[in-house]
Amino acid sequence: MFKFIGISLLLLASFAAGCLLAFQIRQRVEELIYLRKLMFIFKGELEYKNAMLPDAFKTVASKAKGPYDELFYQLAVKTEENFSKPISELFSEKIDAVLSGNSYLKAADLKLFKELGETLGFQNQKMQLNNIDLYIDRLSNTIEEERDKMEQEVKVYRTLAMMTGVLVSIVLI
Repeated sequence: MFKFIGISLLLLASFAAGCLLAFQIRQRVEELIYLRKLMFIFKGELEYKNAMLPDAFKTVASKAKGPYDELFYQLAVKTEENFSKPISELFSEKIDAVLSGNSYLKAADLKLFKELGETLGFQNQKMQLNNIDLYIDRLSNTIEEERDKMEQEVKVYRTLAMMTGVLVSIVLI
């Protein structure tokens, strides 16, 4: 009786682990899509309203949710307060402080986001907008690649987790 309960719990745990991995993959794709949406808002603020960077950050913060509202709010405050420190450093620091551990984005995604920050604040408006467009294009390519891989990986993770649970159950019997 106890073996049956133990094996059932083992199979349930392995299935849950597979579902968790699949959930994380889906969340990453959704977060990349959301980040792209925020970048369109940011670009619109700079392009059509001719907003200064702190004002554009505030607008994005007011429309964002999750850790992104905090990220853009802190960027707005720090860029208004600190004129001596380059925006690229502030951008990188705030991404590390706010998004690391609070997001499903991978290190490569965060690195790409930080690269955007390196192009803000010291170029003319047209160059900044071009760099934002470039970032949005790169983000779109990443999203498409991840969508293609997502369904296959989700199936593999679930199947692998269940097979591991069955294998361990057989070994224990």
